[in-house]
Amino acid sequence: MHSATSQVIHVLCSVPQGSVLGPLLFLLYTAELAELVARFGVTLHTFADYNQLYLSCKTNKANLSLAALECCVTAISHWMSANCLKLNMEKTEWLWTVSRSNLDQLPKTALKLRLGNDTIDVVDAVQVLGVLITPDLHCESKKTVPLLFLL
Repeated sequence: MHSATSQVIHVLCSVPQGSVLGPLLFLLYTAELAELVARFGVTLHTFADYNQLYLSCKTNKANLSLAALECCVTAISHWMSANCLKLNMEKTEWLWTVSRSNLDQLPKTALKLRLGNDTIDVVDAVQVLGVLITPDLHCESKKTVPLLFLL
């Protein structure tokens, strides 16, 4: 074991998995993402490689906020492509967090998020760092599941 060496692999893009530099370099690599998101009036929360977007609006402005979110996520997707990253649509979720009475007031057009050719339907609950959150902000502890976007 003391005399064994690993095979040399030349890395052109990325950091080898398990590298102690991985988390730090990932944060530096994605630092400009917060600036990009802020241009759309959206708040970004990151934890490791989980990213959540937050946007606050009044019920009667839901369609405008949804349009801003769609533009923001499209810009993120373009930024990710330009930086050798990929937005995983299968792990992308979104949720309106409103009172039950306001949920009924949301326009039907505000229940789908359109990202290019993809459409993401609103979900009944999302998990954020092991906590299940519902539209009325009911929380229940669960195992951690990846979450990319939360509205």
